[in-house]
Amino acid sequence: MSFSKVQSNLIEWISFFPGEGGLEKDSKVLLLAEKDSQELFEKLLRKRVKSISLRLEEDRFDYIIIPLLTKRHLMLFQGSLEEMLRIFLEKWLLPGGEVILGMENENALERISTGYYEKEPAYQKL
Repeated sequence: MSFSKVQSNLIEWISFFPGEGGLEKDSKVLLLAEKDSQELFEKLLRKRVKSISLRLEEDRFDYIIIPLLTKRHLMLFQGSLEEMLRIFLEKWLLPGGEVILGMENENALERISTGYYEKEPAYQKL
């Protein structure tokens, strides 16, 4: 089963507590989701956290969530996952904060057996 089939469960599985202490409802979250899934994730998060930003801006966050890493996300960071994480840590993540990435595994059995790849995801070898 590909990750995209269960990615909406991501929000329900995670407790969002600020890196510097406090309650879940005090957390600030940056959500970088594709347009077709953004509303679902935003709705699930809105009930639980203090604020949600949907674009990179001059602020710092307790959590940066990318439900499904795509080529478009990586293009903002020279096509490099390592560069993306480095810049997140330097510029947008609060001390003690976390980056949560949903990724498609290039070596998943389903993919190997069928040879099927979706167009948008940035597949990673896990």
